[in-house]
Amino acid sequence: MDVTAVARALDAAGIGRSDFLHADHRPNWNARVYIYADDHNPPHFHIVGPDFNALVRINDLALLKGTAPPDTMRKVLEWAGENRPLLALRWIEINGEE
Repeated sequence: MDVTAVARALDAAGIGRSDFLHADHRPNWNARVYIYADDHNPPHFHIVGPDFNALVRINDLALLKGTAPPDTMRKVLEWAGENRPLLALRWIEINGEE
């Protein structure tokens, strides 16, 4: 993945690179997706809900730790699969290269 090309495409489309995880991108999930600063490798995101927390590796969407309801996990992973370059770019912006 060429993160520079992704960044250029986001800029050209007028999409703020820091805003791609905005609430409008995660309807009906009963969860939020986070990438935390100063987090450990491998690059991953957190799926956080009222009574669950899961860590998912960005490069292959493998569950690293935790759990989430199956329907929530399915919806988030579907979205993440479509937005993996953006997730990777955001990880690099926040935490630097691997």
